[in-house]
Amino acid sequence: MEGMAPQGRHSTDICRLISRFSVPSVLARAEVVAVKGELGEAVKGERLKLWHRVCDVVGVDPSTVEYDATVDRLKGEWVKNWDVGSVVKERASVTLFIHGGAHIFMSPGTHRGLTSHISKETNGPVFALDYSLAPEAIFPVAIFETLLVYSSLIGTPEFNGFPTSYHTIFANPLSKASFRPEQIQIMGDSSGGCLVTQTLLVMKALGIQMPNCAVLMSPFVDATCNSPSFTLNWTSDFLTLDPTGMQWALSAYSGKNTSKAHPSISRIPQRLFGPVSHLDSSWRCGVLLNDSIMLFEG
Repeated sequence: MEGMAPQGRHSTDICRLISRFSVPSVLARAEVVAVKGELGEAVKGERLKLWHRVCDVVGVDPSTVEYDATVDRLKGEWVKNWDVGSVVKERASVTLFIHGGAHIFMSPGTHRGLTSHISKETNGPVFALDYSLAPEAIFPVAIFETLLVYSSLIGTPEFNGFPTSYHTIFANPLSKASFRPEQIQIMGDSSGGCLVTQTLLVMKALGIQMPNCAVLMSPFVDATCNSPSFTLNWTSDFLTLDPTGMQWALSAYSGKNTSKAHPSISRIPQRLFGPVSHLDSSWRCGVLLNDSIMLFEG
């Protein structure tokens, strides 16, 4: 990766290499169905319109972002734990999961153990989005792709879902019914939690009906990386990059023309989200503990 920062604890090269490997479905105890490019050519104009609307909300000139929103990049996987029984689309509890990885690595496959557990606890399927990563895709590409999938799941007038992806995940795969927002919870860990907060902000601005709830697991929402927990918990949080690497990852995500202190990237207070229930789960020994405190006290 061009311009990659040196790492004191984890090499980002190695992290990206590891990210290419997925937890086998048998170890995750889950049925996994891959999804790729199923929105179709018919809605490419609508994708472009949504892309411009997202850019307008966050204050980014789309001409400064190298991204073709007309290309169907929908990727991800449905995950249903083996202990979950037959699920009917119209009554299913569906989770949209956004994985973490400092915006620059990891994938649905690396988080398959977690998404399988979420599936078991919610007694329903999980759709884990394989969104475009930085630095190849900068802010707000991942927000757009998250919102595009959510809009497809709930079947907004512009988007009608991705019906061929259901297969054996649902008992009635041929049903043309979309999911109701109250059937959906959106979850994310670390930088995925950050993407959830950003997506909720854009949903509110665009008047898109909110999901039933949002679950943020140690969300990475303070781009300064200088909170007390980032210093105090550095030795106990073995998963995080070093501060130099974290700052580089955020700069890679924000891009050359947007500050990583942008109000839609960093220090987002909960009050801006609107009427959505939240549950935050923060590892008290993790460097992102104060991010969660700031999020809910802001």
